[in-house]
Amino acid sequence: MKKIKVILPLLFILLLTGCGSKFEGTWCKYSDVATTLVILSNDISDDDMNKITEYIKTIKDLKSYDIIDKIEDASKMITIYYKSEDNIDGYEDKLREYNGITKIKSTKQNAVVDELIIKKDTYVYDKSLTSLDAYEYKGKYKVEDNVIELDEGIKFYYKDNFLCYDKDCNNLLIKTKKNSCNG
Repeated sequence: MKKIKVILPLLFILLLTGCGSKFEGTWCKYSDVATTLVILSNDISDDDMNKITEYIKTIKDLKSYDIIDKIEDASKMITIYYKSEDNIDGYEDKLREYNGITKIKSTKQNAVVDELIIKKDTYVYDKSLTSLDAYEYKGKYKVEDNVIELDEGIKFYYKDNFLCYDKDCNNLLIKTKKNSCNG
């Protein structure tokens, strides 16, 4: 009888806390993305800036781009993300023809591609974050046998402390201790 008095409260606490806690949190997928960092002159005109951004929008391999306003002593910058690095030299040569550019640098950035935030009853799934076609899903999810299914029909498989896109875990999300994949 004593054992039952101890076991029943423990089972009740387990039911209240739920089994999904290992899934709850922020999950991230990172990928190396070819980029160009364009450092702009402090006195760039609006017309020159418009010409540069209009050209960027025509780049065939464009994934997305960010305009970063002047921060403290740093100049205004543009980061261009590419789908492929095959034609970057040509794009950068064309950019050098525009006024208002101080420096152009090719880099690879480890960028957040997907972010999945799982809370007790809901989720937010941001997909293709480095793309002009990024999209966001929000809703409820269900967990069954280490499989999370979003109400959009998207499934993730929990294996070895990772969330995987497939059963074999060929492609995965890693859990961060932060509230966002970007820090």
